[in-house]
Amino acid sequence: MKPIASLSSVMMLLWVVVWAGCGGSPSSSGSAGTDAASVGTDVPVDPGPPPEGQSEPVVSETPPPPPPPAVTLRILDWAGVQEIIASHRGKVVVVDLWSTGCIPCRREFPHLVKLHRELGDRVACISVSTDYDGIPSKPPETYREPVLEFLTQQGATFDNVLCSQAAEELFNQLKIGSIPSVFVYNQAGELVQKFTEPVDGQEFTYEGQIRPYVESLLAGQ
Repeated sequence: MKPIASLSSVMMLLWVVVWAGCGGSPSSSGSAGTDAASVGTDVPVDPGPPPEGQSEPVVSETPPPPPPPAVTLRILDWAGVQEIIASHRGKVVVVDLWSTGCIPCRREFPHLVKLHRELGDRVACISVSTDYDGIPSKPPETYREPVLEFLTQQGATFDNVLCSQAAEELFNQLKIGSIPSVFVYNQAGELVQKFTEPVDGQEFTYEGQIRPYVESLLAGQ
């Protein structure tokens, strides 16, 4: 009888080993299948609304800075310039007559830009290019590109005019001999000062004569 009992024990042990090697109970195999299916998924889970009394953090994006003002250039005669001056009533107005071929004009132009940047809330700056010289084959539009290029390089974001009158005609009308020439108008729109000739034998400058005069008008408001 002992050999039979030993054989039964061996058979039972083999059955247990085989059953365990096939994956165990059905419930455990189902659980393993679920875990395998969930591995590697990237679908975000919505946590739902925040608990009462709490709020979700708000991520704010800083808006990009606005683009710098564009530099513009209009072709007008002196009457058109006068209309621009009148539109700035209440401010001191500085009108700078210049040309791209005038070295003193180009040298002083950055100071006009500086005046606009520092006092632009109370002072209106206007540049008037006198590049057009009246040659029939070269109308005012011919000079637009080089004049606008210079203005853009300088950052002249105020009123810019390319005069449609020939330079000599304009000089005769304004009774000036040459450029640079700077006209200053008070807050009432009245022409109160012309800088057209050298001062004490030296060329006038924005820092030396024009800006101090403009500031004196502002101080007298």
